Amino acid sequence: MGGVPHQLTAGILASLAEANVELGGQMLDTEEVAERAKIATTTLTSYVARKQAPEPDIGEGTRKPRWHETTVTAWLLTRRALPER
Repeated sequence: MGGVPHQLTAGILASLAEANVELGGQMLDTEEVAERAKIATTTLTSYVARKQAPEPDIGEGTRKPRWHETTVTAWLLTRRALPER
């Protein structure tokens, strides 16, 4: 997957602002990220390994990885905005 077009990035930032999501935000664990993405935790782990989901913001390679809420929200917005394959 290539880079995210600038217009898409600007749209994501605007969507985050409209949703009152603070940059950074709360930290989410694997289960919380998978729940928000409506996927299984094993699917999330596979997506991260294949670079189809963001790497954890902290705890990469540990049993307790964590993502900033903003990281997850931006990924989900990008994921929904990209054309189906």
